[in-house]
Amino acid sequence: MRGMVNSAIEILRDTRAPIREFGELLHQSWVYKRELAATVSNTQIDNIYEAGALRRDCGKLLGAGGGGFMIFVVEPDRREACART
Repeated sequence: MRGMVNSAIEILRDTRAPIREFGELLHQSWVYKRELAATVSNTQIDNIYEAGALRRDCGKLLGAGGGGFMIFVVEPDRREACART
């Protein structure tokens, strides 16, 4: 997961890189994090993630210890639908 930081920086610095690549990187880091321990997520968090990501592999849970938030990278034409979920 640490190696993904450099990839994220490269994507964000490259003005030609589609922001979708950053969203996919967020999703992959979430997948890796969930593999660390069963307590990383629960059904409620998984349901929120699925609804917010709109099954487009573009989000991540941030924070720990009973607090945190979800972040989603959403194409402009999908933002309103994501916000309603």
